[in-house]
Amino acid sequence: MSLVQSIKVGFPHAVRARCKERGCELRLRGLKSHVVLRGETLCPDRRMPDCIVFVQGTPAVIAVAELKSRTIDADEIAEKLRNGSEAALRIFEARSQSRGAPSLYHLVLCKGCPTSERKAIRDRRLLIGGRKYDIIVKRCGVSLSTAVAALR
Repeated sequence: MSLVQSIKVGFPHAVRARCKERGCELRLRGLKSHVVLRGETLCPDRRMPDCIVFVQGTPAVIAVAELKSRTIDADEIAEKLRNGSEAALRIFEARSQSRGAPSLYHLVLCKGCPTSERKAIRDRRLLIGGRKYDIIVKRCGVSLSTAVAALR
């Protein structure tokens, strides 16, 4: 069973058709095999991001996404992304038959947030599993492949 199929079977209550919240969307067109999980449904007792996207591939890709319509609190977003990453990596380890590590990306999409708030988020680094990760800040409606292309 593939990673995507295994996640769909293991977490049917959290599967979503799209990564969309209050008019803000991370577009997933062009991705052959993927699954979107709703973060708050996975772990209702913790602050979680809006979406966690698993994309089948070599290496697999995990995108942890927070979708904002207006205001941004950098501390809250960092906590949500960190919690979502930890949950995503646990799911990946339990469900993947691959030995390779996934590519992990953290995205914040917003409609109309001020430049100073965007900069405060972009300047943050997340420490997950002993590794530092950047946070990608983009406008709502960007595709996942476009958002992560700048980091490659």
